[in-house]
Amino acid sequence: MPGEVIDTNVLRVASVLESTEAIETPVTDKDVLHRVFEWLKDFRQDRDRRLVMDHPERTIWKEYDRNLPRESYGRRVMVDKFTTGSVEFVSLTYWSNGSERVAHLPDPKLDDHFHDLGDRKMIAAAYGASAPIVNATDGDWSEPHTAAGLRALGIEVIQLLTEPERRALRKRP
Repeated sequence: MPGEVIDTNVLRVASVLESTEAIETPVTDKDVLHRVFEWLKDFRQDRDRRLVMDHPERTIWKEYDRNLPRESYGRRVMVDKFTTGSVEFVSLTYWSNGSERVAHLPDPKLDDHFHDLGDRKMIAAAYGASAPIVNATDGDWSEPHTAAGLRALGIEVIQLLTEPERRALRKRP
């Protein structure tokens, strides 16, 4: 089974139910929280499902580290995938945007499709591993211009929330 690139928002939403620390997320619906938690729990338990990570810069892990509390469920899943050898590393090249390391996209002609520089590491890793990107709350992945770029690269986005659920989250204050 190919690996999966997991957007940080999936780990944060899945961690809300079991974290001892407060985690900010736009999701308040308990059914949605449980659905995302169950997806991550299944991912964790299936040793054939691999987490895709970049190297040598480890920008995906650094994002997880910045955004997940130390004792969160999402962090435990990531550590478990490393411990069990269920990680697929993809070699990426990067450029500097100030102090931020940004992954080069596989086709520079598509750069204008991806304005969120932080998403580029996920896109390049998904492309390099022929893996999907798993998303819960981020609306960027389904914006028409971004979706067109992802299609051009052959990258699938697995949406754990429905479009109406994600749209409702964007409307929240």
